[in-house]
Amino acid sequence: MAGKKATGKSVQPKKKSTASKTAVSRKKTTTLKKSGGQMKAASGITIRDEVMLWLGLALAILMFISNIGFGGIIGDAVSGFLFGIFGFLSYLLPLAFLFTVAFMISNRGNTVAWIKFGAILVLWLCLCALTELITNGNDMTRDFLDYFRDSSELKTGGGIIGGLLCRRFDYLEYYLRGSHYREIIVCRDAKQWK
Repeated sequence: MAGKKATGKSVQPKKKSTASKTAVSRKKTTTLKKSGGQMKAASGITIRDEVMLWLGLALAILMFISNIGFGGIIGDAVSGFLFGIFGFLSYLLPLAFLFTVAFMISNRGNTVAWIKFGAILVLWLCLCALTELITNGNDMTRDFLDYFRDSSELKTGGGIIGGLLCRRFDYLEYYLRGSHYREIIVCRDAKQWK
């Protein structure tokens, strides 16, 4: 066969120049770009979003310190207000607040996120009512401010929100039970007259 002879040279990959090595080994830095009047990082997070996240973290820390009793006079006032409004769930409020702030910042402009936020808010209100029912029962003789005062002083219950919802549920139950009983009585009376 008349073919080509091997010359004995091996094929080696080309070496990169030193200019390309230094370009690869440089650290990547985030640059700020001005768009729409706000400074944006390369990842798309605005300075405003970062400030909101840091403020949310600061408020969550303030609520946590107040709830565990290390806040002094201001902490006692914040804790009394939070327990008066939300009751026992005030212990979970700092975490829920921080996660909500981060969730809403990361999902800005997303309508599904707002629907999820509304669902979580309704769940939180129902949990306030549930803790009020578990700890204090449904006492219709209490005034609206009694819910606030008792939850603030004793750090139990569902706060004024839980008390108001329990009272509304009780009126709804009374109305529904009353109409249901009226139907039973009407049917019973109709059988007697036949």
